[in-house]
Amino acid sequence: MRLRIAPTANEDAVWREAEAGLRNVLAQNGLEHVAIERAGEPPEQGRGGKFREVIPLEKA
Repeated sequence: MRLRIAPTANEDAVWREAEAGLRNVLAQNGLEHVAIERAGEPPEQGRGGKFREVIPLEKA
């Protein structure tokens, strides 16, 4: 996971919160087995200028 963190923010605290949120979304969708890695590089924009986002589907 790549994060852009504000210079004044606590990097470890932001990471823990983001990781916990993503793990929760994955668990809600039966994907507890998915590994999450902390990337050292910042997010990258795709060719179309957009960032990738995790957007959970609503349960029916």
